[in-house]
Amino acid sequence: MILKTCVKICLPVLLGISMAYANDCPKWFPMMNDDIIVVMSIYNPSITGADLDCDELVDTIDPDIDGDGIANASDAFPRNSAEYADSDGDGIGDNADKPIISMLSPKDGATNVAALASLSVTYGRFDTLIQKAVGKTFRVYKADGTEHSNFNVSASQVSINGHTVTVNPNSHLVYGAGHYIQIDTGAFIDTTGEQNPGINNSSRWNFSVLSGSGSCACDDFDNCDLPADLQ
Repeated sequence: MILKTCVKICLPVLLGISMAYANDCPKWFPMMNDDIIVVMSIYNPSITGADLDCDELVDTIDPDIDGDGIANASDAFPRNSAEYADSDGDGIGDNADKPIISMLSPKDGATNVAALASLSVTYGRFDTLIQKAVGKTFRVYKADGTEHSNFNVSASQVSINGHTVTVNPNSHLVYGAGHYIQIDTGAFIDTTGEQNPGINNSSRWNFSVLSGSGSCACDDFDNCDLPADLQ
């Protein structure tokens, strides 16, 4: 019983110690053999220099330091096995250099937003100017999940300036209510085929509209967008 308990506890502990204090590469590895913990050497103990990819060639003489199959001379990131190219020269590898949302207006979490506010999203890391895709939508919801409006991105209410997309809703947003926005992935693309990241939840871009004044009911068919004395 004691042995079995130790096996269940000691093996994971030894494994953790092996990996935590291995520096670049593990020098030993605990294994089970007939209910006995055996420490196995898995790395040449004579190698003491840095060896990023654990191939038993120290980095100073290794022609492929990160072991990604791309020679150091051709690798823009010779110490990052997940990246090897930087097509636009911005210091971010192509695999990580995907379009991102860099700005929202109104800001996520904003309050007292004007009911007639336009909605805009600015994207970063696109390599070229973006354009509208076919069959994709931009949707506005009230906080309770009720759809307020739905725009095909090819509609005239959706405009693009550089990397900023602006939507001007047909009707005002609901006074005193919370709203959130959803956008299809791939609604906007650049000439290289890169797509915008989508928003598919209720938390990424949400805000609340200022409370209405005057006597109107503030639904989608009233004149709440007018000054109080004209409602």
